[in-house]
Amino acid sequence: GHAFYRVSYGPELQSALLDGLGDLAPLERYAVLDDAYGLTLRGDRRAGDLAATVQRIADVGETDLSVWQLAASSIEAIDRAASEDERPAVSAWVRRLLAPLAAELGDEVDPTDDDRTRAL
Repeated sequence: GHAFYRVSYGPELQSALLDGLGDLAPLERYAVLDDAYGLTLRGDRRAGDLAATVQRIADVGETDLSVWQLAASSIEAIDRAASEDERPAVSAWVRRLLAPLAAELGDEVDPTDDDRTRAL
């Protein structure tokens, strides 16, 4: 048979994992974010913990399309969990979160970019 598992680290291990996020391969960063996303949807983690993981993904300068697609789903979940009063702060956070990536990618498509970079 097959099984699917989520990994939920304690606070110290989670902090160490996030501190070393930049040393991980894109697939490993995806797995870290996917666990945080799944645990949040299941109710085992707070939306704030998921936001912290997404923030760390951005902080390491993530450029992988798959990781950002999952980050976008995570941001949607965070927004859904926010109260009406919290939504303006969430929107401001998302703008700050995405600003470095948007600046790096620029307004024009670079003809030398691969398909995955163009999709960002």
